[in-house]
Parts: sequence; C-alpha cells; structure tokens
Amino acid sequence: MENKEIQFIPDGRLKVGDHYITDEVAVKTIKDLMENLEQTRACALPFYVAKEKRNFPLRAITTICNVLKIGSKKYEPAAWRSEDTLHHARKAYGHLHAYMFGIKVNNDNEDTLAHALTRLAMAVSVREEKKK
Repeated sequence: MENKEIQFIPDGRLKVGDHYITDEVAVKTIKDLMENLEQTRACALPFYVAKEKRNFPLRAITTICNVLKIGSKKYEPAAWRSEDTLHHARKAYGHLHAYMFGIKVNNDNEDTLAHALTRLAMAVSVREEKKK
C-alpha cells in the first residue's frame, strides 16, 4: 500500500489520495484517531514510513472504518456511543470467542475478528470519552 495524503475537506468528506470517504461516522472516527495520534505523538509519522518499518496498524484502522461503514447502513450514526464500555467488551468477547473456535465469518456474514477489533475500539472510545 503506497503512502497517501490525507485531507479533511470542509464539507465533511475525507480525501485519501484520489479517493473520498463520505461516511460521516468513518470520517469522524478517522479524525478523532488522527487528533489522538497528534496529541500523544505515539506514532509520529505512521503514513510516511516504509511499510516494513511502520509501527502503526494501518490495515487494522482501515478494517475498523470498513466495519463502521457497514454498521452505519444498519444503525443510526454513532449509536454505539450510547452503549457502555462493558457492552462493547462483551460483544468483542463474543466475536473473539467465535473466531477462536474457527468461525471466521458468522451467520450475519460478519468477519468475527474485524468486528471484535471494532468493538474493542468502541469500548476504549466510550471509556475515554467518560474521562473528559
């Protein structure tokens, strides 16, 4: 995957290279992530480091965005924020449990590992928001 320039467009879209992300929840999630990365300096230049030296799970972040995009078609935008941390942790556990027992895709056609990752991200986000 080549390095792409990321731009937040004033109309609410996100431009990544030549592509635009228009999903409101995905854009907000990426924006929040980028702000947090900037604040902590934990991964100073994750998009400009050669892939084999990158200490940043870019594909995992992309996976979370894809799950959120699918979810935004089924649920109200950011509805997950109304659930508590433990709710998301339990959901993540269910997805991980299925994955560990060989169920890579569940009956709802969901990638169980991707959904576990997303639920854990939601749990951490909800927890951190409560700290503010």
